[in-house]
Amino acid sequence: MPTRVARETAVAETATALAPTLAAEVPTQTAAAATAAAVATAVVGPRVRMLEPTQAVVATMAARAPTPAPATATAYADAHAAIRQSCGGSNPYLATTSFAPMLDGAGQAYGPAWLAGQPAVVAFNDTAADDRLRHFNVAYQDQVGAVFGMAHDLARDHLYVAAYTKRLAGFGPLGPGGIYRVELGTGMVRPWAQLSAGRDPHDFRPSGSFDQAAAEDVGRVGLGDIEIATAADSLYVVNLSDRLIYRLSVPEGRVVGLFPHGAAGQWWAADAQPFGLAYRDGWLYHAVVDTQARHPSRPGTAAHRPLAVYVYRSRPDGAEMAEVARVDLDYGRTPAWQPWLDADNDRLTQAQAMPVDIEFREDGDLVLGLRDRQADSAVLRAGYGDMVLTMRQVGDRFIPLTVPEFYHDNIIHAESSWGTLASMPWLDQVLSTMIDPITIYSGGIAWYDNISGDIVAKETIYAGASITFGKTAGLGDLEALCAPLTPTPTWTPTGTAESSATATPSPTATGTPTATVTPSPTASITPTPTPSLYTIYLPMIGNEPCVPEAIHTDVVLVIDMSTSMYRPTRSGRTKHAAALEAAKGFVSLLELEPDAAGGRDRVGIVGFNDRAWTAIGMSDDRAGVVGAIDGLLGQVQEGTRLDLAIDEGQAVLDRAPRVGGNGPVVILLTDGLPNRVPTPVGGGRQEDTVLAAAERAKRAGTRLFTIGLGERDDVLDTLMRAVASRPEDYFFAPDGEDLAAIYRQIAGRLTACP
Repeated sequence: MPTRVARETAVAETATALAPTLAAEVPTQTAAAATAAAVATAVVGPRVRMLEPTQAVVATMAARAPTPAPATATAYADAHAAIRQSCGGSNPYLATTSFAPMLDGAGQAYGPAWLAGQPAVVAFNDTAADDRLRHFNVAYQDQVGAVFGMAHDLARDHLYVAAYTKRLAGFGPLGPGGIYRVELGTGMVRPWAQLSAGRDPHDFRPSGSFDQAAAEDVGRVGLGDIEIATAADSLYVVNLSDRLIYRLSVPEGRVVGLFPHGAAGQWWAADAQPFGLAYRDGWLYHAVVDTQARHPSRPGTAAHRPLAVYVYRSRPDGAEMAEVARVDLDYGRTPAWQPWLDADNDRLTQAQAMPVDIEFREDGDLVLGLRDRQADSAVLRAGYGDMVLTMRQVGDRFIPLTVPEFYHDNIIHAESSWGTLASMPWLDQVLSTMIDPITIYSGGIAWYDNISGDIVAKETIYAGASITFGKTAGLGDLEALCAPLTPTPTWTPTGTAESSATATPSPTATGTPTATVTPSPTASITPTPTPSLYTIYLPMIGNEPCVPEAIHTDVVLVIDMSTSMYRPTRSGRTKHAAALEAAKGFVSLLELEPDAAGGRDRVGIVGFNDRAWTAIGMSDDRAGVVGAIDGLLGQVQEGTRLDLAIDEGQAVLDRAPRVGGNGPVVILLTDGLPNRVPTPVGGGRQEDTVLAAAERAKRAGTRLFTIGLGERDDVLDTLMRAVASRPEDYFFAPDGEDLAAIYRQIAGRLTACP
């Protein structure tokens, strides 16, 4: 890895070589800026007036948004408390958007109840055991649909998310132009604003070739990145359809201004597609790619130009627009970047750059996030994006460092980044969404050290080749949920005066303050500059060590007592007998006796067949629980009402007063398909009714484990996996004799430290 001084030298050489080109372009840039200003003047008034009726409709929808049930509100409050507690430490929570497919592998639509249980926005931090129990789902697909751009209003603790076109992922209630507000403290999710961002291109019919119709509209319909300037109470959003940048008032959601992107006046403007945004020191930055889809570059002609991404900055109203960076995309990566396909084709592999994010490091250098468009437009196509570091030069110009690449984003795959970024300046780290960060067929996050470019931590957000997007870019934007601990420190080189001038960030003195909200200082954080190369702040706020023995659970064992459980296991006993013995073994692993701090586990037992009943409520009476398990054998009959089973398990938790910080868990064991389960009113499948029950439990904050027992044909794997809180929370047991080991695995997960 080149040293900082070596990188500065390379940047200076590049800047010198680029200077004549930039000087020659000044007249063109000036004319383009004038054209863009004229466009802004012509469209702003009519466009704002056109949106006024829509804003009234959205306001009515927001007022009618359902209030979370008391149990759900409590779960959100607990999640919010955990998020807030992480602020001020070295492992704060962040959020990412997550996509869910509308169709299964056979092209059949998932039911609405299933989609209602799929997360759309996930709060997370780095967990030592990659334990997604420590993540929090703060919005679901039925509430917001497919969303990408995300911005956090630190002052009010509201998270805003914007609609996005991804093949196989449906829009939310507001369609392609929807923006939603997630109120982290209460769990309320409200429609907030709606722009005119193109027609809905999706075709989820079985004859729709897996939503092929949406492919060519990726990056062109819907909304791109969003950014908030808390000090100005403004939210900015890129409209991918009309390619204008909108400014909305916060928290009202009223459009108060709009302006064209920086390349709107260029001769190749028809190919210019904006996407990424950043707000810093009173300046709004945005990224534009020259897609070359409609007017390809032709060497030797006036149409010849490099395939490139441009970064512009302006004042919040679009004034003082200027190009501050450009990245030629022929920098030798594999797969190479190519022009956008005007009509996408599943048989072609063509990496197409979308500049989806911009972040700033603690030293003022800019990081550009690139996403492969085919990851969102093709089926079963892994997306290989990139992270491009640029260094700031005198004159507010950023020079890219593309060879060698600074950030090591080759994990299991080359070019593993999905392009979305978050910055934690007080830790001198940048994060990015990634393909397969730890295991295959997964999506997650990598933390990068800004000094070395190395990965220092990784976390999985979702995993599984089915019911997720697997390798195909199943995550969207990233956003920090905590304010920086200190004012952003600046990099102080130890070299010559020339190198010092080269690296010094130069924010404009007349700009408005940065949107970053700085919390009141506490006695435990004292930033102290040192004479070393970097000024580093080491937060030391109350990070108590995790003790597994101090983690306690309220767990309900829900056990199938249908007649099919009379079938023998490989040892000759019935599945009933094996299941009940395994359940008693699980109970033996629980800490039902109070520890020194008074904490303890509790357990409840539910049986089900054509009905569901509580054998014993939440209890720490070990003998009583074992007796209740033995008593289940006397109530065997036909039927597999999985819906009643889940509801009764949740009812046991709801009826018991909470004890300490015990986490609520339901473990559902069955050997069959749903049987005698009523279908939803208005039509649907038995499975939809079961999934609705599971969703009710999840929204109450309960973690659901499922165990399928028996032959593969006897157990609906896809249903049981969807009922579980996470795909890995579903276990398959071919034989009853395998249950004891599975219960032991689950018991281990319940006491795993984050």
